Amino acid sequence: RQGELVVSPMPVADLLIASIPRRMNRVIEVVDLSGRVLYREPVADELSQVQIASSQWPSGFYVLQLRGSGGIWTTSFLKQ
Repeated sequence: RQGELVVSPMPVADLLIASIPRRMNRVIEVVDLSGRVLYREPVADELSQVQIASSQWPSGFYVLQLRGSGGIWTTSFLKQ
C-alpha cells in the first residue's frame, strides 16, 4: 500500500511495525489519547519500515503520526 501509513500487528504487543510512505525529512511520533508524546524520532530517507518498542506502554489506543515534506499521515492503533 504505497503512500499509506500502516501499523502491524494489530493489536500491537511488544513491537510496533510501521510501514511508511517514502518522503524526505520525516519524523514519526506515537501519542497517547491525552496528547502526551511517547516516542518521536526522525526517519532516514531510505527507510520504508520502522520498528518501535512498545512493551513499556500501557494497554490502550494510541495515535501514530508521520510528518514529512510530502504531508502528514495519521493512523490509530490498539496496544494490547
